[in-house]
Amino acid sequence: RMSLAAAGCAFWATLALFPALSTLISVYGLAFDPATVEPQMQVLARLLPPAAFSLIGARVHQLVSQPPGTLTFSLVLSFLIALYSATTGTKSILAALNLAYEETEARSIVRYQLTALGMTLCAVLAAVVGIAVLVLLPLALNFLELPGNQKVLAQLASLGVLLVFVVLALSLLYRFGPSRSRAAWRWVTPGSLVATLMWFLASAAFSYYVGNWASYDATYGPLGAVAGVMMWFWVTVYAVLLGAELN
Repeated sequence: RMSLAAAGCAFWATLALFPALSTLISVYGLAFDPATVEPQMQVLARLLPPAAFSLIGARVHQLVSQPPGTLTFSLVLSFLIALYSATTGTKSILAALNLAYEETEARSIVRYQLTALGMTLCAVLAAVVGIAVLVLLPLALNFLELPGNQKVLAQLASLGVLLVFVVLALSLLYRFGPSRSRAAWRWVTPGSLVATLMWFLASAAFSYYVGNWASYDATYGPLGAVAGVMMWFWVTVYAVLLGAELN
């Protein structure tokens, strides 16, 4: 059932993508320059299919091109929309984790809603912190004036930071997501590490396949970018659920 569960999660994640991006840019813009988000998208370019990256990159470019006042004003509206759609996507992940752990949902409605809402908010804040780190890391390397190709070093360091964030996020997801007794951290570590490695390799392989062999634009026409995003989400959720199965 993991393939079917991953497909359902990918559907809801696709619907939540644009509202979540709007909220992310708005929250990030309150503390940092929103324009610094766009260059860091190149880190995801190695993992996302070209069609998916172009769709997300175009939306990010559109958001950061807005005046700062518009970003602040749009925070409330986009935040409310994102909470509805992104929390729905989070709840689909929680249901899929219950399937992987072979658990029945036993939390009260209030606790279940608060868990989904809290995990959604934590994901947005984690993304803001992650982008901030990716922005500051190259600046720190340039300040230290390290010898060698600093650009390549900065890119590798950014990718390493991304993978560390993924491991930490999956550990939290496996510990608090399923409806189960409180788990020890060592119980969720193996699945977090394996799922991160599988996600990275599968995403890179899928991106290479779409970029060099398959063409979603030729097959799906105007829906090619959406199909590419949904398939990448499916690959991502499938890796997450396999890590949960391992745990």
